[in-house]
Amino acid sequence: FFSVDFMKKILDNCRYENSNEHKYVYLDKSNGKYTWEIREYTKDYHIKLDWLKKNVHDYWERIKEEYLKLKDNNKDPNKRSFQLFYETISNIYNKYHNNRISTLFL
Repeated sequence: FFSVDFMKKILDNCRYENSNEHKYVYLDKSNGKYTWEIREYTKDYHIKLDWLKKNVHDYWERIKEEYLKLKDNNKDPNKRSFQLFYETISNIYNKYHNNRISTLFL
């Protein structure tokens, strides 16, 4: 099981420039072997993460907290850690981005 910090290092180092794909480590539990897999990002994943990096000074702490909350409350045994990570990014982005937009119109 990878830590959140380790996942960040993998994602930061394996993202293809100008691409909507990334590599990730996959463990085949049937044979215990690890392989590199290529997967498309969820919609606007990289845009949301870049926005968080630029606009939320402690974005990585917020991501870690939200990820652990989602992981600890996950009831779906088929949901993978990368899915939780993408959900985390969307949740944090929506919270800060929507809050920022709403304050512009007050």
